[in-house]
Amino acid sequence: MRISRVCIPIIVAVAVFGSILVSLSCATSTSKPPSTVAYAISGTVTYAGSQTGRIYMTVSSYHGTSIASPGPFAIRGLAPGSYVLSAWMDNGSPQTGVHSALSPSGNLSVTVSGDLPGQIISLSDPSPTPAPDTPTNVTVFPSNGCALVQWDSPRDANDNVLAQYYNIYYSTSGTVSPTTGIKKHVQASTEPNGIFVNGLADGQTYFFVVTAELGGAESAASAPAASATVGAPTGLNNVSGTVTFPGAATGPMYVVLYSDATGTFFQCIENPVSPQPYSISGVANGAYLAFACVDMDNDGMMGIGDIRNGSNLGDSAGQTLTVNGNLTGMDQTLSAANASFEVLTSHFSPAYTGIGDQYSVRLYVGGEMKLPVQVSVISGPNELVPHDISPGPLSRLFINLGSARPNVGDSYVITVTYSDGTSENLTDSVTAVLDSFAENLTTSGTDPGVPVFQWTAPTSPPSTYTYQMYVTDGQNVLWYYPSLVSVMPSWQTSVVFNLDGKAQQSSLTAGNKYWLLVLVHDAAGNRAATKASYTPTS
Repeated sequence: MRISRVCIPIIVAVAVFGSILVSLSCATSTSKPPSTVAYAISGTVTYAGSQTGRIYMTVSSYHGTSIASPGPFAIRGLAPGSYVLSAWMDNGSPQTGVHSALSPSGNLSVTVSGDLPGQIISLSDPSPTPAPDTPTNVTVFPSNGCALVQWDSPRDANDNVLAQYYNIYYSTSGTVSPTTGIKKHVQASTEPNGIFVNGLADGQTYFFVVTAELGGAESAASAPAASATVGAPTGLNNVSGTVTFPGAATGPMYVVLYSDATGTFFQCIENPVSPQPYSISGVANGAYLAFACVDMDNDGMMGIGDIRNGSNLGDSAGQTLTVNGNLTGMDQTLSAANASFEVLTSHFSPAYTGIGDQYSVRLYVGGEMKLPVQVSVISGPNELVPHDISPGPLSRLFINLGSARPNVGDSYVITVTYSDGTSENLTDSVTAVLDSFAENLTTSGTDPGVPVFQWTAPTSPPSTYTYQMYVTDGQNVLWYYPSLVSVMPSWQTSVVFNLDGKAQQSSLTAGNKYWLLVLVHDAAGNRAATKASYTPTS
């Protein structure tokens, strides 16, 4: 499965690149201690245009709220500082919390040193009217009677999606086009885009192209056509188990094993009944994230309203699974909860921070059966409450604790309001704080510009663990491997720089100082991070 924009395709809005960067940098020697005061910013959103929709507002990446239409707003829990208040309208139909290039929007710079009332932010329609752009990098992954089609979403200079909808056209002919192919129409979502196409014949080769729609206009089709021969893969390993879910299914089930390094393997089950057995064949050795979903609206996508196993929670999405042979009893339990809420921890080593052990707590709130439109932390240690978090398919908050170690059992309570007007309180607690750092971070290889980064396993690792790594220049991440929600298996302790060709530069510059960051994740998503410097020679 290809990663685009550093998220899990087919999963709604999982952990984004920026949030990981903030989390990783919150405990460096230049970070500030946790704030001891918090303030509110309030005012009015105005709009003179003709479009309608819910207004989303953010102050930094994690503070925000939404209102049903232009009017008064308030955002609580802001530390002193300078911010950009951004607002935009979800003018899609139906509304899904996706900011497209056609969304009316506005920005306002603010400085918070106390409560800040009376702020007015005006929305305006984009001008000139943007046009849809052709999707790129279309790929197809086959399984039994089904194919998973994915593509990259072109974006404008402000990182807004240049599409409100996508059209997938497919046929058994390599000359497939919008005029000759069978059409699947899907709404753009916050995740890199992917759709399961069912009802295909095993052994038959199918060809796919994708177009984007924006403001009623349709882009040119992607080229060349992507293809795959449908059917379950054979050989290698088999992973099987049972999926249990509440209620009755009104659509097919997809059971997925995802790895950025070794590929995607999955099974489509047309008429699932709980408890539903599954068996995925042809799985390569490696570390995977395992998901399952009952596609209740049968649209081929995992989204709001589908029955899932917390698949919208970023770092903690699904289950971590290591495959090194056939596996049985890999059971999954799906939830029909309105939203998922998880509390995870990060521990940064003295080698990472330069000032001693540092800690943070990460809160993830993912829309499941319903779409969250307001999320507020109302209780929790080391947190100034109430604290409004940017809502949507995925909300996230990183709480910098400095040198204060979180305690297992520390409990956080949030209030979630959904797009249908209902609300509820959700509670979750810290389950672990990892002290399991990767050790002996070094480099080797014959080309200093393309080194082999290597390390040794933690002395006392979790019972199940995986790795992620980053290469930075001290300010920017130049390369991460694998994707932010994919993982390396515990037995992999070395990686060649730019192995996947996705680094910001093909080689490291002689004489420049770089940093290798290695994260150890437990099965839940708690992590321990350490780093070491590297300066290539000429």
